[in-house]
Amino acid sequence: MRVWAPAAERVDLVTDKWTLPMDGPDERGWWSAPSGTTMVPGDRYAFAVDGGPTRPDPRSPSQPDGVDAPSEVVDHGAFPWSDGGWQRPSLDGAIVYELHVGTFSAEGTFAGVGEHLHHLLDLGVTHVELMPVN
Repeated sequence: MRVWAPAAERVDLVTDKWTLPMDGPDERGWWSAPSGTTMVPGDRYAFAVDGGPTRPDPRSPSQPDGVDAPSEVVDHGAFPWSDGGWQRPSLDGAIVYELHVGTFSAEGTFAGVGEHLHHLLDLGVTHVELMPVN
């Protein structure tokens, strides 16, 4: 677990079980969980900078309770990937649509996006780029 906080004097790693002072900062401003700190997929955590309120990990891949709640540890290696044969389509002549999931459909969900992709095909869109998802 690491977080960039170059101006901080102290950063704590906070879970529902414990609070640990982090090591740092290094020469580039990064703080790290102490050696031997163990967290498993599903654990929730946050950071407290200089004794302030807990904040979620700004680089977190999972915020199951919203963007202001603790982050969740994820094991990306546990996913059974099945796309080994996939090849990226050529970008020559591509028409790229930058899509924001939250505003693309009334539902604001991935399922809502799926229901309206045919509109993009009708426009001639060949590639969809998802904007950041939180």
